[in-house]
Amino acid sequence: GIGSDAVEFVRHGADYVGIDLSSESVALSQQRFDLFGLKGEFHVMDAADTEAITQLGKFDLRLNN
Repeated sequence: GIGSDAVEFVRHGADYVGIDLSSESVALSQQRFDLFGLKGEFHVMDAADTEAITQLGKFDLRLNN
């Protein structure tokens, strides 16, 4: 995508790593984060490539209410 939901995750405390096949989507997401002064990590890759994903580290999702 273009990072719309990602912005909300980060605004609510998430450490964000975005993965997309489209370099254009990744660039738009990065621009959106830059515009709002947010930190995130973005990669152009296939999310189905589990070996490549493993190289990025360990991931989880935690929601704080």
